[in-house]
Amino acid sequence: MPSNRTALSLVGKEVTTPAIVAALPQMLDEVRAAADRRGQQTMFRSALAALVFAYWSHLFNHKRARLDVKRNRLIQARLAECEDDVSEILWALDAAAKDEWVRGTAPNARHPNDSLEYLLRDRGQVERWGERSPGWRDGRVHPLAKKHLGDLTSREGAA
Repeated sequence: MPSNRTALSLVGKEVTTPAIVAALPQMLDEVRAAADRRGQQTMFRSALAALVFAYWSHLFNHKRARLDVKRNRLIQARLAECEDDVSEILWALDAAAKDEWVRGTAPNARHPNDSLEYLLRDRGQVERWGERSPGWRDGRVHPLAKKHLGDLTSREGAA
């Protein structure tokens, strides 16, 4: 996006067409740079969503599950809420995997309750699961994030 200064300087009664034409290259460069940053962020978040999905699928033994548009959107929404700190979601999934009701082994559970849509339905749900995990509470980088992302993880001083 162009800086407010550039965009605002082109608005007004006294701005002439030559002034607009002269400012366009800078504005277009700024717009292009912002689009590149957004594009890179989108690609990065998409890769993180795939990592979360693969981990969930493995952890809960959903071998035939597919990362469809709805699931991708859900995971990316949670990633955006945690500022792309994928460790928060991975720790939450770890904690959920230890819950008998989620696994379907609790006496009052009629079936597994391990759908991605349930486990990651909103930020509050991620926090509730995360609070059960020492790694989440301590703010550590999840081992899977460390393995696949290395220095790209958003937390510093990884475990």
